[in-house]
Amino acid sequence: MAVTFGGFAAHSEALCASAKAVLAGGSDVPALEGRACDLVRSGDGLDQYFCAKEFAFRSDAATRAYEAYVTEIRACFGADEVPIGPAVNHPDSYHQTVFAVNNRHISVALKDKGALQKTYVFVRLPAN
Repeated sequence: MAVTFGGFAAHSEALCASAKAVLAGGSDVPALEGRACDLVRSGDGLDQYFCAKEFAFRSDAATRAYEAYVTEIRACFGADEVPIGPAVNHPDSYHQTVFAVNNRHISVALKDKGALQKTYVFVRLPAN
């Protein structure tokens, strides 16, 4: 079963509920805007849910989505932001906010990809 977190401020509370369920060991796969998140193995060998939402290149809607998800995670967990490393995957621009929650990380990223003429908002949640 997929747990959907969607549409910016109006539905971002679902991101909080989904993140809490995943961190509590829930088995539902989170979804972003109705598309199930992928289960991936990170470079450090940990499983994560990788969620992506595609937007028009450098759209205001992408920036609003990024800001809404960051605001929701901050409010949901009262989490502290942690420093991040250098940008990855060679985007034209890159913004990322990473939160430490119970010794695990939740990430929200905004990436412009000029070659694709797309902007993406990515959410990574730790998987159990």
